[in-house]
Order: sequence, then C-alpha cells, then structure tokens
Amino acid sequence: MLTGIHVYNYRVLKDVRLGVLRDDLKTIGEKAWYPLEDIAVFVGENRSGKSSLIEALVFLRQTITQGLKSKERRRKTLTEYRTFGVSEAPAFELSFTAPGLRALLFYRLELADAGGEAVIKAESLEKVPLTPEMIEALDRIELRPSEEGEAAEFSFRRTSEGRLFTKNGLSETLYPPDLSVLSDDALNRALPEVSFVRNFFEEMCFLHMPAKEEDAGSIVCKYSDAFGTDSPARTAFLRQVLEKLSSEEADSYQYLSKNLKKALNLGREGDILRWLKRLTDAEKKLAVILLFLFSPEPCSLLVVENPDYGLFPDKVDILARELRNYVLKNPNVQVFMTTSHMNLLESAAPQEVWTFRSERERDDAALRGPEDVPDIHVKAAASDPLICAMYAEGVGLGTLLYGGYLA
Repeated sequence: MLTGIHVYNYRVLKDVRLGVLRDDLKTIGEKAWYPLEDIAVFVGENRSGKSSLIEALVFLRQTITQGLKSKERRRKTLTEYRTFGVSEAPAFELSFTAPGLRALLFYRLELADAGGEAVIKAESLEKVPLTPEMIEALDRIELRPSEEGEAAEFSFRRTSEGRLFTKNGLSETLYPPDLSVLSDDALNRALPEVSFVRNFFEEMCFLHMPAKEEDAGSIVCKYSDAFGTDSPARTAFLRQVLEKLSSEEADSYQYLSKNLKKALNLGREGDILRWLKRLTDAEKKLAVILLFLFSPEPCSLLVVENPDYGLFPDKVDILARELRNYVLKNPNVQVFMTTSHMNLLESAAPQEVWTFRSERERDDAALRGPEDVPDIHVKAAASDPLICAMYAEGVGLGTLLYGGYLA
C-alpha cells in the first residue's frame, strides 16, 4: 500500500509531499503522521496541482514498466518534465507499507539530462523494519512488527554510471540509463521487496477524463478511451468487455451483470447487454468505473479523475458506496480520486482528504520565469483541528468544502 509521495521539480510540482516519507522517521513520537489511506480524495481549485500529481504517478508507472524511451511517451527531453525555470532535475520518493514483509519500503528515483534526453541518474529501494512505534503512528492494526534485531538496509542502490549495489554486494549488471532496476526479472525473483514494488506499479490503473476527445491519450492508462467524453466510444468499450466476458468467462459475466444492474438500479429482467442502449451517458460513465470495482482481479491502486463529473446526486451516492465497498472487500488496495462534489466528500473522513492550493505572484497564466510557477501547497485535512472537531460533531466534509474550510 502506498503510504507517501514526494514529487520534486516535476512540471508544476516544485516540492510537493503527501503522507509519510523517509525523513518522518526522525520525528516519530514527536508529531502526528498522516499516511495515505485506502481512499485518498484530492480537492482544490483548477490548476492547483491535482492532475499533475496523477501524471507524476503515471510517469513513474511508465518508467518502471516500459522505460523512458517507450513509444507511448509524448515527452522525451528532461526540459519537458522539469519544472519551468529551475535547474534541478525531477526526483520522486514513494513509501509503501508491506504487511507480508513487516517493513516500510522507500523507493527513490532521480532523473538527469544526457544530451537533451531524460535518463535515470539514481535509483534506490530501502527496507526499514516495522517497529511498534511505527505501527501506532501509522494507525494500522493489520501490520505486525519485524523480528527484533533487524536493521534498515538498502535492497539496491543504483549509481549514475548504471552500476548496481544490492544487499548481496556489487552486481555485474550495468543498467541502461533509460530502464528501471525494478524491471530486472532476476532481481525480482531474488528480493521479495523489489517484487512487491514492481507489482504495485504494474497493477495500477488510471481512469482519465480528458477535456477533449483528442486528448484521451494525454495520460496513457488502461482503458483511457472508455472514460473520455465520447459516448459512442464508452458504449463500444462496455459492449466489448461484456461480450468478451459473456463468451469466455460466463461466471464472471453473470457476477458483473448482476452487480451492474443492482448498482445502476436497473430492472432484474433482461441481459445487461440489452440495457446498454437505455443507459444515459452519465450511467455509462458510472458503469465503466464499476467494471473496475467489480473486477475479480482488483488494481493495487485505482486512480480516477473527477469520477462524479456529470453525475446526478443519486448516482454520486452509488459511486461513493461502491468505492467504499471496493476497499473494504479488497485489503491493501487503494483508490485515489479528484473531486469538487459535495456528495462524494460527504462519505469521506478527514484522514482521507487532501487539500491542494496554488499560490503565484501574478494572476495571468503566462510563465515568464521561475517566479511565475505557482507554489503548490498540499495539506492533510486531518491535520486541521477545526475540521476534525466539526467532523466529530457530525458536519460532513462536503458541507465544510461548501463553507470554504477546505480551501
């Protein structure tokens, strides 16, 4: 499970962090921890960095699973990734809780410029044994402490020359500058923590709502076209998936058909395929999301931009209910989503909500220099005593958003 994210100098994200990261271990017991939960809801005004954070996760997934030179990438040079006007290259840190390994894992990736192209400068994975104090700070009762006497260690460290140091010594492998160490099958077989992180990235799914139909590929993700603004494409996707299941996996089809009709309040009679033409565009959009939530093979992380956009309140309530059921039925899976909808926020708790705020010296959109890049501030709603107090008194977060308390 993803516990924390730190993005440095990637597009508009000059220095943005969420959750628990490596340097938080120094302050354990001194200040509260706010790890990323099963559900994380990102709220904030337009251009406050929410979509850029999701693009950073997409970038990491592509880099780890396909490399920096994959054909699907639109951007190739470091300048296209790096924050405008700064000299430092992008860097990323992610932390994970790994219940089976009884450890916190800290993965770091740094980029560099090589003849105009973006390359991997450094990469590392550190394994830190869980202690009772960490488990208490994370507030996760399902975790168990590691064996007494275990010490933190690097599973691997990669240098700018492509040399790899593992906990077993210096590897003979010299890694190409465009490929991640996590793509090494042999290393995945040898080190379970490496396999854990790689599998997490491979099993991530992104649903993107593009502003224009031609922008559907702007975030390369599984089934992105199905979540676009084109209703016929969405209908075709639903029909393709359902027909394939109907012919190849009858049990899965019956299960999915039953749950889709129940969630969408359709009649009990008739095949779900016959209902497709009767669904509104908003119901089709909801059905696409439900396909993922009812999948027998859940994603490690499902990321959805504005899942409630265009939905009437009753459909938003259905969406909120099914998202909650999804994480309850599937331990160690997560859902990240952006929203500005009161109804969806009403179902969330403060520890699940992160507020994004953008500050810049000039209000116009033109970027003339580094000072024009907005400062993105991200805050855990649970860190605000007033929000927590009002929530404890029964005031929902949707109401607090409307009242300006989550600004």
